[in-house]
Amino acid sequence: MAVVATGCAKATPSAPPPSSAAPQVAAQAQLAERFVTALREHKGDEADGMLCPSTTTPSRETTKELATEDAPFTLENNLASVADGKLLRAVVDMSPAGQPYRGFSALIDSSAAQPCVYSVGRRAQYQQEDLDAALAIATKLVDAINKEGDGKYDRCQAMTDAEVGNLGKYFADGKTGKVTARLPVSANDVGDGDGKSVPVDIEGTFGDAPVHDRATVNVGQHCIAAFAPVAAK
Repeated sequence: MAVVATGCAKATPSAPPPSSAAPQVAAQAQLAERFVTALREHKGDEADGMLCPSTTTPSRETTKELATEDAPFTLENNLASVADGKLLRAVVDMSPAGQPYRGFSALIDSSAAQPCVYSVGRRAQYQQEDLDAALAIATKLVDAINKEGDGKYDRCQAMTDAEVGNLGKYFADGKTGKVTARLPVSANDVGDGDGKSVPVDIEGTFGDAPVHDRATVNVGQHCIAAFAPVAAK
């Protein structure tokens, strides 16, 4: 899903652009090109050398996997600023002609003196069968909250203690909920990951209080992988 700059805002006295901004962005764009070229040419070690020292193991493993794939790596012209301008996101399309979208995004550290790739994550289109499976898994959780099931739900082992605590509010004091599960995405939407991690919104009331939480369902493992409140807008 490309984000393409369509114009240049004039500098104002309240927000003057730093003099090094253009060279820095150019350096990051060059890094993105070199990173994609290394993957396209199956040069995994070269791509790994462009990762930041702080890049985590999952991103390093994804980089190695991508370097083994035969796919049309197309870098989209969309170095979008994220994290208050500290990172730039480059999106790469790996979809053969006529096939569902799949690709990856790379976050480039824009605060380092020497630009480096901070993280790498896959992106893919959601498929209807995976959305249906995610809703079924989330419905078991909803039934447990509403006391309509056996009180059990499928929780992934990787769920953090904080996320378990977020869910614990529904089972700590004997109150009954009235919540439903809703998919905020549809088939052919592009999501982070391989399309097997599906967001599901849990909405309604618990006791007398309104609630709006988001569960991330791992369809591949058939369990709830993450759970957190949705911040009010």
